[in-house]
Amino acid sequence: MTKRFLNIANLIISKIEGGYYSPERHYSAAMGRSGETMFGIDRKWGGSINTTAAGQKFWSIIDKYSASWPHYYKGGSHENELKRLAAEMMYSLFQRHFKKYLSPKAQKLVMKSDRIIAHFYYACWNGEGRFKEFAEDFNKQVEKTTNIATLEKSCITARKNHSIQLIRVGGDKMERLIFPELSPRKKVGKIFLFTILLGGAGFGGYKLYNYLKTKKE
Repeated sequence: MTKRFLNIANLIISKIEGGYYSPERHYSAAMGRSGETMFGIDRKWGGSINTTAAGQKFWSIIDKYSASWPHYYKGGSHENELKRLAAEMMYSLFQRHFKKYLSPKAQKLVMKSDRIIAHFYYACWNGEGRFKEFAEDFNKQVEKTTNIATLEKSCITARKNHSIQLIRVGGDKMERLIFPELSPRKKVGKIFLFTILLGGAGFGGYKLYNYLKTKKE
């Protein structure tokens, strides 16, 4: 996994996904049938990523230290390691879904934009079905245009117009984080993104912010 993907994962985990949740100790009806969850990764429903080397290490840390963790806790001194492991777990899904659902033409265009990568990387948190939907839409879009700015807009539109409310909410958050010029709260979005990247993702995140802000095709 490259630093490029780690920076994007840090942004997703820090500002879109939540911290720790135990259905036994922090029960919330809003969480539905969710199992034990950390950074949006569900131990009960997460599937094969939980049995990867990164997944086993991720949950072993949680097993060892989480007994006193409050709801939304992000791991304390273990936060950075847990984020890295979560990023690796989701990267394994990204690689699999990327090759399975995106056309060769679409794959090349995705890799030209960190914004489009973020859209599909976050789709791994949304589930394989959502990734497939977004990929099918993107495959159609690239047959109409190869303009990166237009394709970036199509990605956020696909999220904001989705039939599932949770996806729409995530689309709104993503718009403010990495598509601030598309947001009705443009100025606030840019300042917010600048602040959280400096504070949450470090210098690598700051470089990603500059890249996302200036990327033009």
